[in-house]
Amino acid sequence: MALISLDNVSKIYPKGTRPALDDINLDIERGDFVFLVGASGSGKTTLLSLLLREEEATSGTAEKVSFGSMLKRPYFALGVLAEFIFIGLQVAGMSLFSTFAMQQWPGMTAGTAAAYLSILSLLFTVGRFVSTPIMAKVDAGKLLGVYMTASAVLFFVAFLGLGPVSVIAMIVSYLFVSIGYPVVFSLTLTGFQGSAVKTGSSALVMSIVGAALSPLVMSAVADAAGINVALLLAVPGFLYVAWYGLFGSKLGLERK
Repeated sequence: MALISLDNVSKIYPKGTRPALDDINLDIERGDFVFLVGASGSGKTTLLSLLLREEEATSGTAEKVSFGSMLKRPYFALGVLAEFIFIGLQVAGMSLFSTFAMQQWPGMTAGTAAAYLSILSLLFTVGRFVSTPIMAKVDAGKLLGVYMTASAVLFFVAFLGLGPVSVIAMIVSYLFVSIGYPVVFSLTLTGFQGSAVKTGSSALVMSIVGAALSPLVMSAVADAAGINVALLLAVPGFLYVAWYGLFGSKLGLERK
């Protein structure tokens, strides 16, 4: 995991006739041994002063990057949690769908339920393609908030156990679920550059462990209290992701 990142860093002293450092890019990974050599006046001392925070860069960013330091930015920490919750709910809903559909729709066979699951998956794909050009014109956080709120409402309709209506509601919900993963991913990495993006991306990719844990939890709840109650658990989860898109993704951005 990268520890130090310099992105397009320049340093010009107030009375300097030329830059002490000019558009420097440098990533130092954990465990690297780095030797700094150069002629007198080449900027070695200035570079070290920037890394030690004794001087501020005139332009660009020079920072020590670690997962711990990134977590100090609220929108990043909240985003990793949002991704963990979202991907878990997405997978858990799909895993419970066929059983739920057969319970709610009289006479539905396993084969028909599988066909409806295919329709659900198709809507998931269509939703992502249709929403991509919309995001070019609409704030991604706001769109995420609207889509996740719609998903929460539709999952609540599913929880109500209204027969075929609840089944259709759950199918349609995946039209809105579709954009969750990439949009949360993008919002969480806002304001990061260079190696920090790699570090943040690694954390977000690891958040897919939610896809393994959430189905286990929701299946256990379904066995103990019924599949409708298990689906109800998704409602606050989607509402949290909606809140993140509308508000949480902006907390701490002034520190970027």
